[in-house]
Amino acid sequence: MSDSTKPDDATSYKETAFGIIPRDELIVKEAEGIARGIEYIISLSNKSFINSDVLLGLHKVCFGWIFPDWAGKYRAINVQTSTHTFPDYSDVRILVKDFLDDLNERLRTDFDSVELIAWAHHRIYEYILSKTITAELRDYSVTILCYFLAYLFLKFRLNPKKREGSMFLR
Repeated sequence: MSDSTKPDDATSYKETAFGIIPRDELIVKEAEGIARGIEYIISLSNKSFINSDVLLGLHKVCFGWIFPDWAGKYRAINVQTSTHTFPDYSDVRILVKDFLDDLNERLRTDFDSVELIAWAHHRIYEYILSKTITAELRDYSVTILCYFLAYLFLKFRLNPKKREGSMFLR
């Protein structure tokens, strides 16, 4: 017996391009979307300027074939949890633009790629903790932010390597 109050046979359902499907079917499609996203970020690794099209394009490639009505677009609704109200949907484009403008300015100057990735990681981590940009897209925002970091690693031909529970670069 489970410690959860949810029945053992309970599942959630989502409306998709394939109709309303249960979570176990959606997970398989999400995994395929993630594979598509990896191919997409590899194809972008030489792009010199980063704009919101990169983030929105990644979101669309990963999930647009599952959720064509909203994937690859900024959210057009306000989002609230029981403990937090996210920024108004009309402010999200500005928040993302500010982050990317800051990143691109650093790319234009003489920069150390490891320091740049560390800075981007810190900023993204702050966004996730403060929930400022975590909900910039309707769903899968944290996935897209993690992929964005992977994109930066590829861009600078760096490989993440785990050692003793920490992330190092080799």
